[in-house]
Amino acid sequence: RIEVNKESSCTEFFDAQRPILSLCPRFADGQWKVKIRSSYAQNIYGLGQKFFTPGTADGDLIGKTWDTEGEHGNSMLSFNRGAVGASQFPMVYFLGEDSEAIGLFVDNFHKQTWDFTKKPWKLTSSSPDLRFFLIRGENIQKIRKNYMYLTGSSPVPPKSAFGLWVSRFGFENWN
Repeated sequence: RIEVNKESSCTEFFDAQRPILSLCPRFADGQWKVKIRSSYAQNIYGLGQKFFTPGTADGDLIGKTWDTEGEHGNSMLSFNRGAVGASQFPMVYFLGEDSEAIGLFVDNFHKQTWDFTKKPWKLTSSSPDLRFFLIRGENIQKIRKNYMYLTGSSPVPPKSAFGLWVSRFGFENWN
């Protein structure tokens, strides 16, 4: 069930009787500012490629801020004495108990800043339009499949291209 407050534009999504996600957008100072609430989410993943802590593979975004320097949310960032690409994909996965999941796709190419450091969480975007899709599924794999169905997928390069790409970063000499 979905409920929209016409005065505040807040949108609440329900699963049976419990609210699972609330989005409250507001346009001010040339930016969309969205407050996000969820008592459902225990972990948050997604949004693209960005490294936070050297030596770890923990991508849980709770307690973190997703922000990059590029005009469209993509940039090279300094990380652990090197530079890595930070690529923004505006798809976030909220995981609940027992692998339950909700996907939120924010359909615009403008830079987005996500703040998961305190509740309510916040999304800020300089896009003149705000459009989002809520994708519900029994697990994150099904949500990702539906997201790919919605947005399309890239063609896989020919098998012959993978050898050069993989070996280029691990070879000792050209021979």
